[in-house]
Amino acid sequence: MSIAAYIYTLLYVGVVTAVVLGILLFTGVWRPKKLQRPQRSTANTPVILSAYTVGVSLEKMWEGTIGEYPARIVVTMPLPETLNMADNPVLESYGTKVINPRADMMQVSPTGVMVMTLDLPFRTQVHFAGFSAADPTILPMLGNIETDDQMQQMHLEGTFPDYFRLYCDKDHEIELLQLLDPTRMQLLLELAQSYHWELLGNSLFFAATGQAPADEQGTTMVNAAKRFADELLTELRRMADD
Repeated sequence: MSIAAYIYTLLYVGVVTAVVLGILLFTGVWRPKKLQRPQRSTANTPVILSAYTVGVSLEKMWEGTIGEYPARIVVTMPLPETLNMADNPVLESYGTKVINPRADMMQVSPTGVMVMTLDLPFRTQVHFAGFSAADPTILPMLGNIETDDQMQQMHLEGTFPDYFRLYCDKDHEIELLQLLDPTRMQLLLELAQSYHWELLGNSLFFAATGQAPADEQGTTMVNAAKRFADELLTELRRMADD
């Protein structure tokens, strides 16, 4: 086959291919797959830490034990002016790297927020988080939690939804109802209306929203978190024995 014939054959095949693809596109039989930006899942990410580490750093205030639970308290602080958040989506939080799913959004988290972590002796598969209605300013910081395929908003009975916006990972609704029974819901209503809280793995997170008086913020948060952890531990032990 001559070079001219070879080139003619390639052009013919190309024209036929373009015509066929055009027909398929026009009729809707075929659509090219759109390139989508990968979504960072909240399934294995502490939502509270993600919300409070956008454009700020976490400085450790205290580390020790609360009752039987190893615990840490950190506070959000401004980042050094020389640190570019867009180039640093991974922050260090008391030795643990926290991947920030909203680092590219450049919406800065508030500073002066206290976040406490309690380590429980039992690990759970369920991931849930409650956000206080007393502090709606956190909602824009939650990123893609409402559109994330891993998490869904839950509506429990009574007045609970009036005080907390509750999210849970999918496929663990039953475990959530076991852990947040009426007794524990009432405990949260009595002690934790001013706080955001989250359970992930064996970590219980509490965040002070600033609604409590400054001199009582740490004390009341510690008390609420310990009481809630004690109640959760009772149910986690029972679930582990089943």
